[in-house]
Amino acid sequence: MTETRHVVLSPHPDDAVWSSGGRLRCWAGSGVAPTVVTVFDGNGDSPADRWRRVAEPATRRHEDAAALACAGARRVSLGLPDAAVRGDRGVPRYGSPLRLFGTMHERDAELPGEVADAVAGLLGPDVVVHAPLAAGRHVDHRVVRAAAKLLAGRGAQVCYYEDFSYRVRPADHEGLSPEHAEVDVTGWVAAASHYHSQVSALFGSRASFEAALRARALEHAKQTPWLHAERFWKNGARNGFDG
Repeated sequence: MTETRHVVLSPHPDDAVWSSGGRLRCWAGSGVAPTVVTVFDGNGDSPADRWRRVAEPATRRHEDAAALACAGARRVSLGLPDAAVRGDRGVPRYGSPLRLFGTMHERDAELPGEVADAVAGLLGPDVVVHAPLAAGRHVDHRVVRAAAKLLAGRGAQVCYYEDFSYRVRPADHEGLSPEHAEVDVTGWVAAASHYHSQVSALFGSRASFEAALRARALEHAKQTPWLHAERFWKNGARNGFDG
């Protein structure tokens, strides 16, 4: 595979594959090598509180490499620390899990520009950037969506995927139009299941995780010609299928 037409921005290890792994597999299978930019996968500077351990960077990087290899995607790491372990001289910027979904720390205001500048060098004239809607309002997802907005302002083509497993609300896609694409759900599950630490922490078992992912693919396929699909969002009035 020599052609890259899709750059997928993944706030954390797991976000791109959990949310768009079916399309990653389809692109790779057609000879169009996708690139996944994992933004927040670096070592942090916060105390190892129990709730922060699920974001342990080395484990998550290892899982990410295995999952993206399974998906057929090239992995690019920006190496920025996850908000859960982001701190200043040992003082965490976010003191509890709930804070991750609240007001952005003032020192994080510069991150969207930093991310946009790093990603811009990967883009050519025909490359599409895929960014999270930031459903759920996690601070790192909001940073990445803001970076995508900056890239769009510089002329990049941008569309948005639905962050699995957060609930999508109308405000998340205001001004955007839905489209659908057929997905390889078996390959999606195979790649997504490599994130063992997150599957265990958030779903309890692989069976529960797989059921949730398959249910989403079935739900998105309603009113399409396909058995399994992914819904994503674009600017403009079009509402259709992307084969």
